[in-house]
Amino acid sequence: MANEAAKKRVIKNREVIGKYRLILLGTNVRATPAHWRSPLHTNAAFRRLWSASVISMLGEWFNTIALFLIIYDSTESEFLLGLLFTMRMVCFALFQPFGGLLADRINRKKIMIWTNILQVFLALSFLVAQDAEHIGWIYLLTGLMMVLHGMYVTAERA
Repeated sequence: MANEAAKKRVIKNREVIGKYRLILLGTNVRATPAHWRSPLHTNAAFRRLWSASVISMLGEWFNTIALFLIIYDSTESEFLLGLLFTMRMVCFALFQPFGGLLADRINRKKIMIWTNILQVFLALSFLVAQDAEHIGWIYLLTGLMMVLHGMYVTAERA
């Protein structure tokens, strides 16, 4: 009788190990399902969304670095750099609640697509404004881009 109970325990343990593979992290042991696959590998729609998000975020950061360099190279003013950063964050934060209202009433996918398309055209307009004479335009375009970025982020996370 004890022998059969031991055999059942062994069979049960083999089934558990078959379902889960053990990942040893230091002294902690964590079991994850063996059938688990990354959504990037199994879901094409998620893969497209993730890729678009990565491209969008890279573009946003390249834009930020380029704007800081343009402002500093043309004015050599740390105050204007701080003003640019403040304007970016204020526009981003103030218009996010409105983006949330839109995300509740309009299709979030459309909001994300249209805000990215509009951001592309605004980013291309930075090619015109590249010296100290166009600082006002740079600040205006930056504010508009951050409003659109805030709407995108809100729609993405809603």
